[in-house]
Amino acid sequence: MANLGHENLYKAKKHVWGSKPNDSVLKYVDKLAPGSILDLASGDGRNTIYLAKQGFNITAVDISPTGINNLKDSAEQQGVGEFVTAVVSSIGNYVSDAPLNNSVCTYVLHLLPEEEFGHAIEALANIKENGIVIIEDFLKAPPLYSGVSDKHWVERNELTKYFGKNWNVLEYSEFTTKAKKKDESGNHFEQPAFIFVARKTKG
Repeated sequence: MANLGHENLYKAKKHVWGSKPNDSVLKYVDKLAPGSILDLASGDGRNTIYLAKQGFNITAVDISPTGINNLKDSAEQQGVGEFVTAVVSSIGNYVSDAPLNNSVCTYVLHLLPEEEFGHAIEALANIKENGIVIIEDFLKAPPLYSGVSDKHWVERNELTKYFGKNWNVLEYSEFTTKAKKKDESGNHFEQPAFIFVARKTKG
């Protein structure tokens, strides 16, 4: 079943999160292994479209049918439809046919319950040797994290325990970013976030 909150967002407006790729994707695009990329929880394609334009074959997975339809429309309009395979699926139900060369996941892990979080990590780690995983997300910290949640918010340096043996961490950095959610005064929350990038050294 689609996430109704995101489904309604995608129905109301195209490019909900903007059309510019995430900073981590822009920074590491030249270091990605040639070939294919899994864009897990792709939304309506801000990273997918950009990466397809760079010559990668993208498998874009998202739970929102409208988001995926918007992504496919954008890919066709921008001439990269042949490089994009778009899949409507929850992260918990997604199974890859075979490992791809790289994986990307931005701003979705904090929305996942524990079991689905574990499945996401497995999917992102299931890439070929010399491939790169890029993860950008909110940290387990206020103001968005209130101390009580049934979702898995990533803690500082937590991902190193999932990407330890057979991985070389290229970057772990923290920064503050404006969240889409607003406070009572109508200002966007300033939320701690992180970038995690690692290369798979052994398949």
